[in-house]
Amino acid sequence: QSGNANYLAATEVTTSFTVAQSAQTINAFTTVASQTFGNGATVTITPPTASSSLPVSVSVKSGPATISGSTVTLTGVGTVVLAANQSGNANYTAASEVTTSFSVAQGNQAINFGALTNRTFGNAPFALNATASSGLPVSYSSASGNISLSSNMVTILGAGTATITASQSGNSNWSEATPVNQNLVINQAPQTINAFTTVANQTFSNGAIVTIAPPSASSTLPVTVSVKSGPATISGNTVTLTGVGMVVLAANQAGNANYLAATEVTTSFSVSAGSQTITFPSIPSQPISTNQITLNASASSGLPVDYSIISGAASLVSSNTLALNGIGTITVQASQVGNTNWSMATPVKQIFV
Repeated sequence: QSGNANYLAATEVTTSFTVAQSAQTINAFTTVASQTFGNGATVTITPPTASSSLPVSVSVKSGPATISGSTVTLTGVGTVVLAANQSGNANYTAASEVTTSFSVAQGNQAINFGALTNRTFGNAPFALNATASSGLPVSYSSASGNISLSSNMVTILGAGTATITASQSGNSNWSEATPVNQNLVINQAPQTINAFTTVANQTFSNGAIVTIAPPSASSTLPVTVSVKSGPATISGNTVTLTGVGMVVLAANQAGNANYLAATEVTTSFSVSAGSQTITFPSIPSQPISTNQITLNASASSGLPVDYSIISGAASLVSSNTLALNGIGTITVQASQVGNTNWSMATPVKQIFV
């Protein structure tokens, strides 16, 4: 008391008391629903509040997740436990930790495997490019015998349709994807036949043959050569001439399961009439008692020989029988006029007495 006109100031008297830190609590988390894993999947939470109004810190206490601010990023499958803490200050003691949890189930994944471009037998190996929405690698399989698979590379073994299956079996974070099938159509390859080696023109003769070299096919399949037209037959590489004219040979390859039929290739050569000669043995002198003799000329062609009396006392009583009608010198001529396959032979004469 500071006194007044009548009183002096009083001696000060003091007392004291203590103000302790107040306790604080953290409200419960808003429930976080169960989640499904996905690449980059996040959950936005509402951090709980403290009774002190001091800021609350939320962290991932355990489980496959990270947190930044109010955003929880899922990093795998399992149970995520979030913890809310307020450490207090000069006026408030630290709050008791509050937790919440939620489960993260395996994510569903799908395979993107687009339609395959048609190929042709003989094409180079090529890569398959299916993808999984999980980003996990895709594997391939096929029960078809006309392709082989090595990782994502396809090697063509034959024409036809092959079915390829793309699969992804999943892992701890991803469930197995539904396999996807695609059909690969492999067309027969075209093929060509090389040109014939030129066959020289021929002259007809009995049993005349020509040996040819059959052309080859680009497919390496065997080529069949036939007589398309003309006077000849063929067996293997041997062409037998049967007459005069133009011989046309045809080469064909009918294809198989992997190759289309090749376009026919032809070649031709001419066969001209053969030359023939007459063999007419000499006729010895005949005694006067001889009435008839047999003539024995022959043609190299095998065609029949005709006879004529050029001079002398003789006559033909049959095609090759000569009747002697008197004495003296007789001249007989053998001839062969030819036909479509043979030119006329040079006549041959025999003179006897």
